[in-house]
Amino acid sequence: MARNFKEKFDILVKTSKVKRIQTNVKADFKLGHRFAEWLGFEKEGLMKYYGPDGSNYIRYARIVI
Repeated sequence: MARNFKEKFDILVKTSKVKRIQTNVKADFKLGHRFAEWLGFEKEGLMKYYGPDGSNYIRYARIVI
């Protein structure tokens, strides 16, 4: 199912006119980091106290060329 999602996501990225896609992953959510990187996102930085509970998040972005 994840592989199918990745294929569809890649098609959507290539056919859309978007230049940048970004997402946030909670800093302690290891599986979320692996999934974001597997989808081609690159880590941009730490967002301190970003969550509603004051938790830290990591910003990821995928630049479409």
